[in-house]
Amino acid sequence: MHRAMVYWIIFLQAITVEAFPLSTVVPSRITKASSSTFHRCRMKILLAEISKDECQRESRQHPIDFDRGRRDAVASLGCFLICCWCSPSFASDGFNNPAPFFDLSQQIRKSAVRGAKLIDEIDAKWERFSDDFGLGEKRNMPKVDKLNVVVSGGSTKGIQKNFDSKFASVLLQECDLAFLKAYEAQQSRSLLSAQDLSSRIIDIQKLVRKSFFPSQDFRATLQEAFNYELFTHFKAYNDILVEQKMVFPPFHDEFERVIGKRLLELAIPLQSSLSSISSTTQIKDQLNNAFKATDSIGALFVDSGFITSWERSIPSKEDVEDFIEPYLASAADNFYVTSDLKFTLSLNGDVSLNSQLLLQELGYRLYPSFGRWLLQRSLMSCFSHSEGNYIQKGDVRVNIDDYYMDTSYNSNPDLFEVKQILLNVVLEHS
Repeated sequence: MHRAMVYWIIFLQAITVEAFPLSTVVPSRITKASSSTFHRCRMKILLAEISKDECQRESRQHPIDFDRGRRDAVASLGCFLICCWCSPSFASDGFNNPAPFFDLSQQIRKSAVRGAKLIDEIDAKWERFSDDFGLGEKRNMPKVDKLNVVVSGGSTKGIQKNFDSKFASVLLQECDLAFLKAYEAQQSRSLLSAQDLSSRIIDIQKLVRKSFFPSQDFRATLQEAFNYELFTHFKAYNDILVEQKMVFPPFHDEFERVIGKRLLELAIPLQSSLSSISSTTQIKDQLNNAFKATDSIGALFVDSGFITSWERSIPSKEDVEDFIEPYLASAADNFYVTSDLKFTLSLNGDVSLNSQLLLQELGYRLYPSFGRWLLQRSLMSCFSHSEGNYIQKGDVRVNIDDYYMDTSYNSNPDLFEVKQILLNVVLEHS
């Protein structure tokens, strides 16, 4: 703060020197050009002395943060100098103008914009240089605040547990059944048999196998084979939807309803904590059950080898209280309102990640998202009761959006690599 005030004082001195007649500042025998040069030299000397004193004082008082303070001082000094010298018409403004300070302020704003743009370009080039040569490894490391997330027992080094191929095979079968049921519900006139769907999948597998595996003798891992199977199944689904000109939103809702219900039924025997979540009418208990279900889903995918680790954010106490307890909209109103509650579930190293990205890059809207489907159904069961095959509308509505994240920052966009699926959960009062 002290440095910034000093620079602004010098900047105002520069404006005063060049904005008023020369006779009030320097002797009349000094020309206008030499006067401008004289004052600029004087400012350079003064700035150098101040910067030297400030750096010495900072190094003595804060030796640890001296490098950071020095960088801030250099940035502030560079911004000031660029603002002073970027405009060539500073010393030649027309003083006979009835409003001379209007042009002066306009030049200051233009110079400030040009200076900020130049500093931003220099900073971006330096950041790219440091990233290309590995100079910013500590800055690029993923930052995890242990106070705001719950980290699972999964491997933080990206090591997956043994992949459950039987569970994966069951998931593929359930996807086929869910697609056929949703297709029949929306397209009753044109029936599609399981044999027709299987033949379409086989044809696609023959067509795209070379894109996934270099040769017929290539031995793929169980995770790679499952990712390949997922892509071929869902590509067949999307091709059929396009050919039949299916209205996608109602089909998509029906498909996610069916697959979500089946996923929860399959997950309960594998994760006992999901079955122990009891239904209750208290909103506070329902919210606690939702957090437990979210953690259980993360643990389930880690144990089955589908992900390497997971993280769940913890909402603040204030947000939880605003979600649970209604409050008056204002002193003049007589009705109560409640706030929405947001938290996230991060899935690291998902085995279906490549198939999801490839399908969406091809323009398809239906892609495998087992984590989102299972989490959606589990949270809905925590806040509402099911009757038959449909979920009745309750007091809380669950919205989940998935995002693809690169956990390590890099200024070079060509080095962007998706490593995490972030599920953003929003609980809304209906």
